[in-house]
Amino acid sequence: MVTLEEVYNEVVLIRKILTNRWKIIGNQLIIYDDDGETVLLKFDLKDKDGNPTETNVYERVPTS
Repeated sequence: MVTLEEVYNEVVLIRKILTNRWKIIGNQLIIYDDDGETVLLKFDLKDKDGNPTETNVYERVPTS
């Protein structure tokens, strides 16, 4: 069962993505907090063959 807090956190993350609080740097999609410096999430971007890419992204792999 999904809690209200989980839904809220997802909505906040979506708002940050839609308000351009993200960058693609070195084949990684990086999502930032409102301060523009604190990293919330990072994803390695890969093409269909599993190679790192910044264009024609087929897969996003979460990183730590």
